[in-house]
Amino acid sequence: MITMDTTSVTHLSRRAGFGLTLSEYQAFRSQTTEQLFNRYWPEQITDLEEPDFFPQVRLKDLQDPERLVKLRQQARELTGRVAYDWFMRMALGPLETQLVERICLFWHGHFACRIEQPVLAVRYLNTLRRHGLGNFRDLVLNIARDGAMIRYLNNQQNRKDQPNENFARELMELFTMGRGNYSERDVKEAARAFTGWSTDLQGNYIFRTRQHDDGIKSFLGNTGHWNGEDIVDIILKQEVTAEFIANRIYRYFVHPTVDREVVSAMAQRLLATKYDLGDLFRNLFTSDHFYEPHNVGVRIKSPVEWLAGMSRALQTPIPPDQGLAGFFRLTGQVLFNPPNVAGWPGGRSWVDNASLQLRTNIPFLALNDTPNRNRKSRPWEVDWSQMTKNIPAGQNYPELLAAWLLVQSSGERTALIHFLRPLLHAKPEFPYWTVALLATPEYQMA
Repeated sequence: MITMDTTSVTHLSRRAGFGLTLSEYQAFRSQTTEQLFNRYWPEQITDLEEPDFFPQVRLKDLQDPERLVKLRQQARELTGRVAYDWFMRMALGPLETQLVERICLFWHGHFACRIEQPVLAVRYLNTLRRHGLGNFRDLVLNIARDGAMIRYLNNQQNRKDQPNENFARELMELFTMGRGNYSERDVKEAARAFTGWSTDLQGNYIFRTRQHDDGIKSFLGNTGHWNGEDIVDIILKQEVTAEFIANRIYRYFVHPTVDREVVSAMAQRLLATKYDLGDLFRNLFTSDHFYEPHNVGVRIKSPVEWLAGMSRALQTPIPPDQGLAGFFRLTGQVLFNPPNVAGWPGGRSWVDNASLQLRTNIPFLALNDTPNRNRKSRPWEVDWSQMTKNIPAGQNYPELLAAWLLVQSSGERTALIHFLRPLLHAKPEFPYWTVALLATPEYQMA
C-alpha cells in the first residue's frame, strides 16, 4: 500500500471510474491506494428498474408487419434512452457507483451484445451489475440465460436434432477460453448441451425441455450427459480460461501490452479463489504494479469514457437532445450496439483525424463566449463559480488543473503548461485553462 501522489490519484480515478470532480481530487490526493479504492468499492449494488414505458409484444403484433415496424422503431428509441441514463450514471453518479459502472462498461465490451429492446437492455445491465464484481461462473451462466444474449446469438434456434452453434462458439472463443483452445467437435458438443435454452416473447429465459438434447456428449476430454451448466464448469477448470480472463482484464485496466508474469499470477489467483472477480479487482487496483509509471497514461480513452470524464469534470449533464447519440455514432462507440460479438477493438481504432478533431473541438462548447452561440444550441451550462469556490486564493490555476485533469508526469505537465501559456495570455482565467487542457491530446489518454 502506497501513499498517493497527484498522478496516482488521477490514474486510479481514470481506470476505476471516469475521473474526479475538482473538489474530489483536492480531497483525495493525500490518501493511500487502499483508502481511495475503498471509496470506489460499492457497499451495495442495486438493480435498475425495468422500464414500464414499452408495451408488451403479443403474438398478433408479430403477424402485423406495419405494427411490427412501429414497435421496432419505438424500441430502438427507448433503448437509446436506457443507454443515455447509463451514460449519465457514468458521468455524474456518486463516487461509490463509479466502479460498478466502469466494470459494466468493461463487461459490455467483453460479452458484447447488440440490443434493441429497452427491457432487455436493462436486464442485461442488471446481469453485469450483479455479477461483474462477483463470481465469474455466475456471470457466465447468467449471460448464457440473458434474453438479449440468447436472441443476439440465436440460441432460441438451438434445438435438439438441429443445434445452432453460435453461442457455444462465442462462449469459448470470445467469452472464456480464446481461439485455439478447443476443437470443432467441442463446439458441436457444447451447442448440444445448450439446446433448449431459450426465451418467451417478452425475452424471459425459459428452458424448453423437449428441445434439449440430453444425450451423452464429449467435451474437452470429458464425457457425460452434459447440460449448459456442466459445459461452463468444465471450461472454468481449464487453466487457459483463467489466463484468458486475466489477460483481458489486464489489457483493459492496466496496459495494452500484457506483463505475462503479472497476468499469470492473476490467473492463478482466479483459480485459487474459484473466480472471485471482486478479489481480483481489489488486488489489482491496490497493487504497486498498477501504479508503476510505464502503466500510466498508456490507454486511449474510448468515446464513452472520454465524454463521461469530461462531463464529470465540468459537473454538467449533457442533454439527450444535443446530439449525444450522434457523437457516439461518429466516434464509433454506441452503447448496446457493438460492431460485432467481438466488441469494440479499442486502442488506436478510437482515434482518426475526424474523431480526434471532434474530441478537440467539443470542450470549447463549454465556454460562454464562443461565436455564433445561442442558449438553445449550447450543450453545457457550466457553473464555473461553483467549481472554483474551494480553490485557495493565489492558487496557480494551470498547475492545479493539469495535475487534476492529466495523468502525465509532472515534467510533461509543466512542458504542456509552458506551451499553452502564450496561447492563453489574454484569457488566463480558470475556464479557459480548463477547456484548453480538456482539448489537448494528453487528455485523450488514461
